[in-house]
Amino acid sequence: MYTTYFGFDNKPFKPKDLKDYYRNDNFDSTCADILNSIREQRGFVLLTGEAGLGKTLVLRRCMAEADDISFILLTNATLDFPDILNYLCTSLQLPIDDLNVEQQSKRVLDTVAAHARRNQPVALLIDDAHHLRIGVLDHLRDFVETTAEPGQRLQVVLAGLPEIEGKLRQPELRRLNEQTQVRCSLERLIGVETELFIKNKFETAGKMGEALFSPTVIERIDHYSQGVPRAIAMLCDAMFLFASLESGREITPGLVDEAAGNCFLGGRSQPPTGTVAPILRDAAAKTLPAPADDGAFGLRLDLDLPLDFDLDLDLDFEPDRTLAVERPAIVAKEGL
Repeated sequence: MYTTYFGFDNKPFKPKDLKDYYRNDNFDSTCADILNSIREQRGFVLLTGEAGLGKTLVLRRCMAEADDISFILLTNATLDFPDILNYLCTSLQLPIDDLNVEQQSKRVLDTVAAHARRNQPVALLIDDAHHLRIGVLDHLRDFVETTAEPGQRLQVVLAGLPEIEGKLRQPELRRLNEQTQVRCSLERLIGVETELFIKNKFETAGKMGEALFSPTVIERIDHYSQGVPRAIAMLCDAMFLFASLESGREITPGLVDEAAGNCFLGGRSQPPTGTVAPILRDAAAKTLPAPADDGAFGLRLDLDLPLDFDLDLDLDFEPDRTLAVERPAIVAKEGL
């Protein structure tokens, strides 16, 4: 709805396309650490981050940037181990008719080892891994360790909310916790990075160098979003929508307050009138509002809007998303 109204080539706050990916040192180093760990055959990798920071997008970026790795992306972390094994077989295009779990395991391990010998490691990326049950995690570790040669093992990346670290500290997972040497963590955007994130979205949508938001508006967005990319995107999306519905083109601080109050961040107190806090501040001072039951930061959709409004809330880094495995979500790279 608002895309044409504000002169964008496409929707600015729709982070599903990797060409729109915002890059900073944290995102870049996280992606590099994951890929290096897979190439070095270091086993399990742990990627953690609060809801909305972009864990899923980091996984997809890794898949897009590494032609030498065969990736299998699992988005349903509620499966039992036999279902995960079946998923691996399907993704690797292995015939599994009339095979029991032991036979399926051997075929997967033999195939993974063959790929490793060709310097093409196979990596299983598990999104929303905090949903994995303790027994499944322990079984997965045993399965990976079955291969005698460490350099020929399946590489596993566990991406989930910080709570997964507590799960790994359970006595039953002591060995997995000890063997997970590579741990990456996504951080919130700090101060001026909120503005850089928004600028990146404008540029990818065709607004090169145009400052559509005043410094006060940027500060308000930073205040309400607290550096969470998903929150920034949702708030800005709602602001443009409200402005277009009111036939206005100016994004004011009051409009930010209205969008935050009616959309999803109403629990945050409004900044003091007439004062703008410094945009650079200590990241430790940021605290995230308590999640609602759906894990979406107190998401409220009590918008008094037409049913056909153009507000896309289906963002790629939804933390609690689980998908039924009907067809494998796999990127097959040379040899799969």
